[in-house]
Amino acid sequence: MITKPVTTPMTYGFKDFNGNVWHNSAVDAYNVYNTELDRARQPSTIEFLLDQRHRMFVLIMADCNTQTTTTEA
Repeated sequence: MITKPVTTPMTYGFKDFNGNVWHNSAVDAYNVYNTELDRARQPSTIEFLLDQRHRMFVLIMADCNTQTTTTEA
């Protein structure tokens, strides 16, 4: 059985593991999954949303790598 995760909204200006700063629209899209996870009750729905949220995270990170969003430390 899947344990329902505690979700924390991602904040604007989020910097991923590659040093890319996410656009506000990407943060908003990611946070939709957190909102839906908070509402979900069925284990199959929770699992689906977790998988989709992870997929979105990876795709946004890959997309950020092709744009000029990396900040220099």
